[in-house]
Formats: sequence, structure tokens, C-alpha cells
Amino acid sequence: MGRFPGLWCSVALMIFIGTASIADDAASALRAQAEQALTSGDAAAAETIAQQLLTTHPDSYAGRFLLALALSDQGDNNGAARAAARAYRVAPTKADKLISARLAGNAHLKAEHFARSEIWLRRAANHIETEEEAKRVVLEFHRAQQANPLTLRFGGWVTPTNNINGGAENANFTYEGIPWDFTLPGYRRALSGTEFGAESQLGYRLYETDAHRTSFNGYFFGRSYRFSEEAQELAPEFSGDDFSTVIVDLSLRHDRHLFDQLGPTSGEYHLGRVWSGGELFWEYRTLALQQVFPLSEGDRLTLRAERRDQISPKVLVPEIHFESYSATINTTLPNDDGLQFGLNYDYSDGGFERVYEEYRGNVNYAPDGTLWNMGGVFTMEYGYRSYDEYSTTLDGRRDRFGSLGATIVFKDISYWGFSPSISVKGRRTVSSAEENTSNVVEGRFSLKSTF
Repeated sequence: MGRFPGLWCSVALMIFIGTASIADDAASALRAQAEQALTSGDAAAAETIAQQLLTTHPDSYAGRFLLALALSDQGDNNGAARAAARAYRVAPTKADKLISARLAGNAHLKAEHFARSEIWLRRAANHIETEEEAKRVVLEFHRAQQANPLTLRFGGWVTPTNNINGGAENANFTYEGIPWDFTLPGYRRALSGTEFGAESQLGYRLYETDAHRTSFNGYFFGRSYRFSEEAQELAPEFSGDDFSTVIVDLSLRHDRHLFDQLGPTSGEYHLGRVWSGGELFWEYRTLALQQVFPLSEGDRLTLRAERRDQISPKVLVPEIHFESYSATINTTLPNDDGLQFGLNYDYSDGGFERVYEEYRGNVNYAPDGTLWNMGGVFTMEYGYRSYDEYSTTLDGRRDRFGSLGATIVFKDISYWGFSPSISVKGRRTVSSAEENTSNVVEGRFSLKSTF
């Protein structure tokens, strides 16, 4: 990495001069000498003067900050990061803390300590007061993120829901052609409660050039539930943990520019396992291919195809072969709002009730976040699924389903670059096999990164 941008030292000094205050005349004189040495390009002299200032005033913010700038200008990135961290700890104002954290983050970036750089820039985000400051911190964070071969993302949520298990809304159903009602067991009914979930994504860039990139990725997902009193009465022999899900997915991805005038071509290979209710239920492997087509004004079309083979250790559970094809258009409206259209076709062949075709269309709308400084996304989906055969009907099964959802991110509330978000989603399925007709309404509280 090269030196900081040419204006960095001048901007830092301007902010520093406007906020730091030292009552002692001798200390003020030393500070002025160090500032003059920095602005004239004599970083070694500035370091010596800053050390003199710290000898008489060990807790001086001025001395620590000026020392960090002097070390940075001399290319001692590790020393600059340490000095900036010490300056941050004694910084008297939010502006001082912001500029010290930014200096520590950029020093770590130049030293190729990418994770530490990202941590310090997230810490800097706690002290942002203007839109211009936010743009600087986000730009510097993205620079560190792009340089870092390792990417880590974490998420967690709490979701009250009226239908943990996707259960039926009615207690009774009929077998087609048999003139009396049957009663579903309690665990097949809609069970209400609260979902607790967490997920993490890991990415490591193995190799990259201007033409291609290869990366290793890991995905970990877990969720469990706590029954409501009503759900516990409907299914007393079960608990929320019986409906828990854990997924571990490891994958290798390669992106390459194969065609002129087109976006990257991507190939992925996944190996994964799924646990349900604490027991291993599926092992799968997935092969996926994807092509991006640039459109006008930065818009893009993405075509994707994937094949997944699932095998269960359960003796009576047959293998499933699953194919999926999708087309997605991403566009930006004149007011900078984002709009996404998607079409999907899925085919599953798992024997009898697991043989089906599904068609889905969805629209996602993302305001640019200028309204009340809130971000988020609004979603709508409609789909149709058809089974050739089903156990409770004479002519297969047909499902029509749709959903509406909204997620709002409160950007005015931020800590380390994360803001709280609230999501609400409703889903309705109407099935010709009436025991599969269901309603799901759920809310979710989670944290979202604003970077």
C-alpha cells in the first residue's frame, strides 16, 4: 500500500487544531512546532518533538496524535496504528475520536492488518456526525474490505411467528373420494412461537487477477424455536427444538471474464449437511453456473442454473435430485431507488410426493434511504407448484402461494456500523390438498451492517 492520500495529513491537522486544547504554554509551543514540522514535510523532527511533549505530558492527546501522524508519514505503519489507538483512548471529543480511529484503521490497512483495519473503521463509525464524515469512513472501510482476502459476516435475529412449522390452518381435511373428515395430529397444525436464529458467512480469496478470481466459502445457519402456550397444548409431545434446523455449507467458487462485453461467468461447487431436530437429515452437493449480462446505465441481467443432489441417512427417505433456473434483472431508478425482478423455475425429483414443478416471480424494491434516513427493502412474490401425485388426492396436488414483506433499517441508530432492523412478512399458501393450506405471519428484529 502507498502513503495516505496527500490531503490526509492536512485535513487531520485542521481537525486536530480546531479541537485539541493544551493549557500549558510549553506544551502548546511543542505542539505548534510538531505541526509545523509535519506541514513542512519533516516527519522525523515532528516525531522527536511529539516524543518530547509526551515526556512531560504522558496523557496528552496532542502528543499521541501528532506522534501517530509523524510515524505514518515515515512509513512506520505498526507504530502509527499503536499511537493512534492510544490517542483514541484519551481523545476529548467525538471529532478527535473519529479522526484517531480513522488514522488507526488506515495505518493497519497499510500494514496489511485488514481485519484490524475494518474493526477500527467500524469503531470510527460510532463518532460520525455529518454525511461527509460518513462517506469518508464508508469509502475507507470498503477499501480495507476489498484488500482483505478474508471476509466474515454475522447475523442474528428474533422472530415471533404464528406458524413455526408451515402447518395447516385447519384441523380437519378429507381424502379425495372419501366422504368423511380426518383430523390432523397437533404437530401438523400451525404452531406459534418465537424463532431464534443466527448465521455466518466466511469467504477467503484464494487467488485473484484482473481476469478471474477463486474463493473458498463457508456458510453456517442455525435456528430453533420456543413454543407458545397454545402450541405446547397442540403438540405436548414436542418442543421447539424438535423443529430446529442447522445447515453447514462449504463451497468453492470461480469467477472469470470469458466473453468480451459481458460480465463475469461464475461456477460454484457446494458440499453441505442439514440437521433437523438435532439429527442429520440431508447430505447434499450442488453445482451452479451463473452469467452476468451488463445492461444500460449499470443495470444487469443475471442468469443462473444449478443442480443439487440430496441423500439422507434415513432408510426410508429417498434421494432427491433438484434443478433450478433463474433470471434476475437489477436496475436503478432515476431517484436512485433500487428495483429487482426475478423469475424462477424449479424441478424436484424425489419420488412420489417429492416430484414437483414450481414457478415463481418476485419483485424487490429498495428505497435509496434518504427518507427519514431509513433504508430497507419491500418484497413481493407469487408462485405455483404442481405435483403429479399426492397421497390425499386423486389428481395430484396444486399449490398457489404468495408473500409480502418489508424490512426497515434505522440508520440513525448505529453502533460499530450496525443498525437495528425490523422485518414483517406474510405468506399465504392455498393447496388442492387442503391439509397444506397455510398462513404465516412473522416479524423479525435483527442487526444490519450499514456499510
